[in-house]
Amino acid sequence: FVSGTSDAIPARLAEDWIIGTPDQVESRLRAYIDEGINHFMIWFMDAPNMAGLELFAQDVAPRFERV
Repeated sequence: FVSGTSDAIPARLAEDWIIGTPDQVESRLRAYIDEGINHFMIWFMDAPNMAGLELFAQDVAPRFERV
C-alpha cells in the first residue's frame, strides 16, 4: 500500500512489488498462490507508520484464512 500526495507509482515497482488497493493486493497474492507459492515475506513501505499494516490486517489477511 502506498500513500502520499501522488498516485503515480513507478512502473518497475508496480511490476515487481505487490502494491495497490486491498482487492489488487489480494489478486496478486492469489496469482502467486495459484503458482504454488505459499510463503510470503511482507514489508510495508510506510513503516514505521502502522497504517499499511493495519489495512492489510483488516482488509486483506482475513481473505486468506482458509488458504
